[in-house]
Amino acid sequence: MLMAAHIVIAVVSLTISSYAAVRPSRALLGLSYTFATLTLASGVMLVVTNYSAMPQACLSGLLFSVVTLGLGTVARRRLNAPA
Repeated sequence: MLMAAHIVIAVVSLTISSYAAVRPSRALLGLSYTFATLTLASGVMLVVTNYSAMPQACLSGLLFSVVTLGLGTVARRRLNAPA
């Protein structure tokens, strides 16, 4: 059950981050960071409860973090760009 929730949260997080990069707003950035934090928390819970192999989980988590933070950076730059 936790694995399914983790996957859904991660997909929603990437979707929100992608949308925020295309149509940036402060609300979407906040929502993006919230879902990224929820994904990280559920991933840590999966590793702690031994549902997931540590090296693969760390690599996937690192890739997810890089993509999400990259999309957030794009959204923040577009939001702060002069009109």
